[in-house]
This record gives sequence, structure tokens and C-alpha cells, in this order.
Amino acid sequence: MQPFRFRLSIQGRQPVELGWIYWRMAIKFERGGNAVSAESSFANGMTVTPLAGPFGAAINGVDLSQPVSQDAFKRIATALRDHHILVIEEQKLDKPQYLAFGQRWGTPITFFNPSHREVEYPNLIVIHNREDTPQEFRNGALHWHVDSSYEDPPASVTMLYAAEAPAVGNETLFLDMAAAYDALPAAMKTRIDDLLVEHGIGDARLYLEGEYRGGVMKGDAPVQTRPTFRHPLVIRHPQTGAKVLYAPAGSAFGIVGMDTDDAIALLRELKMHATQERFMQRAAARAGSVLVWDNYAVMHSATPTRYSDRDGERRLLYRISTRDVVSL
Repeated sequence: MQPFRFRLSIQGRQPVELGWIYWRMAIKFERGGNAVSAESSFANGMTVTPLAGPFGAAINGVDLSQPVSQDAFKRIATALRDHHILVIEEQKLDKPQYLAFGQRWGTPITFFNPSHREVEYPNLIVIHNREDTPQEFRNGALHWHVDSSYEDPPASVTMLYAAEAPAVGNETLFLDMAAAYDALPAAMKTRIDDLLVEHGIGDARLYLEGEYRGGVMKGDAPVQTRPTFRHPLVIRHPQTGAKVLYAPAGSAFGIVGMDTDDAIALLRELKMHATQERFMQRAAARAGSVLVWDNYAVMHSATPTRYSDRDGERRLLYRISTRDVVSL
């Protein structure tokens, strides 16, 4: 029996490779010697469908509450490499199951602010929209940033599992930072290729209109006491080798060997370039989905949250960020 490659074409979207399958009797497929239905034979039921827009993909047909095979996980990780962000739909996970999936990507990061951690599982960051949230602590991620760029090594992958979420709103905005770098003039590329950026608490002068960074909760470590780190302004993506404009905002506050005002001016210029609509995608973690992104490929920002305890408006998400890079 000879294998052939099957491609699924969805109207208005790119064809998607579904893996090797085997034809049998025109209506059945054979796997491991047993005839099974076509629906379950398409690469074990998993599909990868590009999102409308410049990048990103949705994954269906995988149950993260069960152990994910190495082959299936490799397909998920490859999809993230190729699409930068993923929405893994139709999930129902408890905390240990979600954490087990997160650990497949690398070492989970324990967030430096204790008040944000889930008590029993400190590698989970709790995100909610309770009405009693003080005003100064709302919308804390409403600014362009890369997760844990204030640490070394920084976060490689971040994911959000929505245990509860409204049906509309609360999108996360993403920027393709490789595409943003590619679109720079040659002279700018030459100017920035070897620069090192200082990362710590950031600089408010880099904020654009509408950006906001919330405060810290009682008991959190003062951000001023945290160490600072340096990262290249232009990195090579660890899986693709593509040049990427890395974190010119969020935690950035200077450039090594450059006057502070000049550094802020350059970083702001690069940020304004990268935040053009042509580099932007929107995605959301809806109830029962996991939103995953590649921090070496994108910069992101939250959008405004409605704080409410009403049915249909509550929001409870668990975030995991990991270090390490998956080998493909």
C-alpha cells in the first residue's frame, strides 16, 4: 500500500498539509493495520488552519487534557514556528493538565510579582477582571512588550488558557517583528544590527497614545530593585535563523554606548515602524481555548478589559511563560 500526501483547501485560506495517509476501498483509511474513518485519519484528527490576516493559525482536533504524543507536539511546535501565534480551540483543562502542556515547551517561569501567581501552582499567572480590582492595577499589559525581556534568558513561549472569557473583546494584538525588520531601510538595518539594548523597568517616553502600564500589588517586589539586562536589538530567531527586531519597547530603557535621549528617540522610531497595521494580527483566548505565541517572533499588547462580575463578562485566564527552545 503506497502513501500519498493529502492537502486540505478551505475557501479563502491556504492549503494545509494534514500528513501521510493510506487509501483503502475509496471510503476508508488504514492506520496500524486497522481501517478507521477518514475523519480520524487526517493526522490523528489535528488540523492547522491559517487565520485571516498576515499570520497566525488555529488548531483543532487535539485534546490537551490527554497526553500529547511526541509527533503531535512536534506538529504543534512546527505550526508555532511557521505561524508565530496559535489558537488551540475546544479545550477543557484543569491546572495540572495545562501546566503539563506548558512544560512541553520548556522550563516555566515563576513570575516575579507574587500577587499574580496561582497559590497552588506558582508557575501559573492568574489574569482576571473582577470588579473589585483597584483602578491603578487594571489593564496592566496595555502596552507593547515582549514577555520577560527584563530577564536573561527571556521567555521563549507564552500561552493563555481561558477558563472563562467573554465572547467578544479582550483581543491581544501581535506584531510580526521579522517582517518589521525586513521592511526597514538598508541604512537603518546597518545602524542597528549590532546594538545592545538595556532592559529593566522601561521608559515612559516610549509609550504611544493609548498605552498604559498598571502598578504593582501589595507584597510585590519593587521593580526598581530588580536587576537590568542587555539583549541585542536585532536577534536571529533560534529556529528559523531570520533576523528579528527584538523588544524595542516595554522593558527597554536605553542602548549601550548611546546617549539616553538619542537611544529613546531611536527605539521610539523603531517602535512606531513596527506598530504599523501591515505587521499586526489580532487574536483572543476565548473560553476553552489556549492562545500561544512565540516571543522571539512577535511583540504584543493587550486591549482594554471591561471589569465585571456579571455572567458572560467574567474573565479568568491562566498564563504560562517558558524558557528554552523546542528542537524541531
